[in-house]
Amino acid sequence: MRLHLPVCLFAAASLSAAAAPTSVTCRIVDYGCDMGDGYYRGMSQTSQTNVQYDVDGDGITSDDSIGFWAFSLTNPLNPPGLEFDLDAPSARFYGGMTIMFSNRTGAAFTEGMLNKNHELRDDCNFMCTPGAPLPNWRAYGLWVWLKQDFMNGGESNAVSFGPDSMIVPHVSRFYRGITDGRWVARDNDQFYISQATFEQYSTNIGRASGTHTSYILYPTQTLWAVYNPAEPCWVAFDAATASFAPHTFTNVTAVGFYLGRHRFSTSSLELKWHSFECHATVTRGESPAYHIPMSSVPAGSIGGQPVPQVFIAATEAPYALWKRVWKQFTSNQRPMDLQKPGYSFDKDGDMGSMDYGSEGHGPFEPATDMTWLDAVAWCNALSELEGLTPCYCADPALSTVFRRVKEREQIALFNTMPNVYVNWNANGFRLPTPLEWQNAAGADHTSYRTYTTYRTYNGGKTQPVGSGATNAFGLFNMGDNVWEYTWDTGTNFFDPAIHTNRIVLGGSFQGSAAPAVAANGVGEWPAEGHYAIGLRPVRS
Repeated sequence: MRLHLPVCLFAAASLSAAAAPTSVTCRIVDYGCDMGDGYYRGMSQTSQTNVQYDVDGDGITSDDSIGFWAFSLTNPLNPPGLEFDLDAPSARFYGGMTIMFSNRTGAAFTEGMLNKNHELRDDCNFMCTPGAPLPNWRAYGLWVWLKQDFMNGGESNAVSFGPDSMIVPHVSRFYRGITDGRWVARDNDQFYISQATFEQYSTNIGRASGTHTSYILYPTQTLWAVYNPAEPCWVAFDAATASFAPHTFTNVTAVGFYLGRHRFSTSSLELKWHSFECHATVTRGESPAYHIPMSSVPAGSIGGQPVPQVFIAATEAPYALWKRVWKQFTSNQRPMDLQKPGYSFDKDGDMGSMDYGSEGHGPFEPATDMTWLDAVAWCNALSELEGLTPCYCADPALSTVFRRVKEREQIALFNTMPNVYVNWNANGFRLPTPLEWQNAAGADHTSYRTYTTYRTYNGGKTQPVGSGATNAFGLFNMGDNVWEYTWDTGTNFFDPAIHTNRIVLGGSFQGSAAPAVAANGVGEWPAEGHYAIGLRPVRS
């Protein structure tokens, strides 16, 4: 099944027209899932029969040739094939590539594709190794991501560059024959290209340019020149004739990178890249979350114990959001030098009670069947997506973000459970404590632990989140649909040797009985995942 998810699943519910604007530095592009294989646009390049050009300047075009994937901002450059995951974040990119040969006809790029022989994930190609007799030739490539596909509100709100903004392509396997690697951004309708180059960056950090390198540009720290790629195939840039100057980007509408071999030469061109990120400033309506609606629950008291004010999700986390975040952060391909590796979860999660019966289910039912530690890590991933500081750490010094629930790279650690530590001062998402959850349940919080009213609308299965009426704080399904995980250790850490039991609160589509053992006879303990347990994130 393929889910076509909106960029922001619940923004309309979480933002109001009167909300004051706020600026958030976050990812607006994050290309790097295991993307598959196929030629750019699913087709071979166009030959010189369509475009005639005097490559060597001798006044004759019949002895020269041009091959290209046409430059376009309307026809995506990415492969459209079955193995290419168009539902992945930032999957669509645009641009074009052009190669120019002198004194040779019928010549072309050797490769322009995602290889199917590298686990369907590790490179996008820009390569040519012409055979004898060797001609002189040049080549240029441009890859860009457009505003319509930006994340975190960038698709519909103003995007600019600030001190913490970054544009980051990652070169994976080959980087040979390139003479000009630069970063590209469009402000309104005008493209600009950086004075800074990949080689300049590598020299600055004391590392040779080449493979397995993330080329990081802080766009406020370089000069920019006007850049005018044009259809059908002109993406070349000549730095010798360009005029570089400071530029303040106030309405970023595209970001990407440029690679060229401007030197007229017979040598080979070999380039393989596999991921791209851009972090920028998005100015949008102020809200405690962008991807899920949240309500403010004031401070209170439960059993004489004070409970702090929190923002809590108005609904259980829906499967569509769970899967979008899960898919994005389990990627094997990321700009490695950012020191933000992908996540490793134990389970994939399900759509509501799909493990329980044979009824149909949809992506807006609550996410279920994740382990408690999966839920903890997922809160961190959602925090990173929105540009917030994750709350959960892998070390007591609170210096390493908790990302690995299941250690799949070290066999000796595969069946061990990790320790987790809480940074209560972080501004990211986390699970509510039992007291916070009960305070959010309202005046009748004690009834939610022994919930007995069986909602007539549920039909014996989970329903889409947000079904039914709200409580006094605008929260849905606090006593039905699915039980909910809490941070229940009573401490600022989790130790699997000590904290062996889990507390889930609320109720489910089945009624009041807490799911100690699954009714379907499988015997899944709550901490290991269950079709009637989900999560509802909070922020301090």
